[in-house]
Amino acid sequence: MKKNELIQKVKEYTYYLTDEYLEEVCKDLLQIKDTNLFFEKCYENDTIYAWGSPCPFICDSVTHSHKYRELILKKYENDCIYKFCEKMLFDLSYFKRREALIIICDTLDIHRIKCKKLLEDYFLFVIENDPLLLYDYIMEFTWLYAYEIRIRKNLYSKILKLNNEFANLTLLEYLNSLVIPFFSRNGLLKYKMLSKLTRNKSRCVSSFAEKMKKNILIRNYKKHIETKTYILGNGRLEFSNIMFMNKTETYNKYDFINFYLNYVKKNA
Repeated sequence: MKKNELIQKVKEYTYYLTDEYLEEVCKDLLQIKDTNLFFEKCYENDTIYAWGSPCPFICDSVTHSHKYRELILKKYENDCIYKFCEKMLFDLSYFKRREALIIICDTLDIHRIKCKKLLEDYFLFVIENDPLLLYDYIMEFTWLYAYEIRIRKNLYSKILKLNNEFANLTLLEYLNSLVIPFFSRNGLLKYKMLSKLTRNKSRCVSSFAEKMKKNILIRNYKKHIETKTYILGNGRLEFSNIMFMNKTETYNKYDFINFYLNYVKKNA
């Protein structure tokens, strides 16, 4: 299969999402000399909303159980596919930055060691330049280092030290997504973070944190307090949907934060 045809196949994976299709493309991909350059070509001159994204294929090719999985995994590792992602993390397009982050963090163990410093340093870039990406950063980073509680603790501490209302609400949204036993290391850490956030100066932050904390202690689910934490995610998604509808891949960070805080406080 010619390279251009293979690029099209990679992009069209989202129309099929089957392991049979995945195997067919992976078989040809193994013949490509440098997958790092190949995937860079896949993203070249394309807007995410205008054409199928390579991201689902790249992630599924190593997370799905199929005939060529181990060979593809080894090839990605040997070709250092994280290199094209490293550049794309700082692309002008928000959607490409988000996909680069997802690819690095979701392609299993390949990048856990090689990209650790890059990902830790990327936190500052996200906070200072790309707040819309913060939730995805927390989600993906903690997924990659799921078994290293010290790294999770450090990230939480960094966010709390910012004393930033938006960042704290984003952390609350993430904590709310964690379904973990209370008497586990991660469960106790979640409770500890919520306890700290209940004392936050922001009334909005402390109110959400207090309700979430109480629900942890209520064993009967029917008696749970309505936290309305879905609003936190809705504010972020609403803004990115507006970007998508307007076919724009860039945004002003202050416009986003103002939009988000107004949305949350209006609907809470």
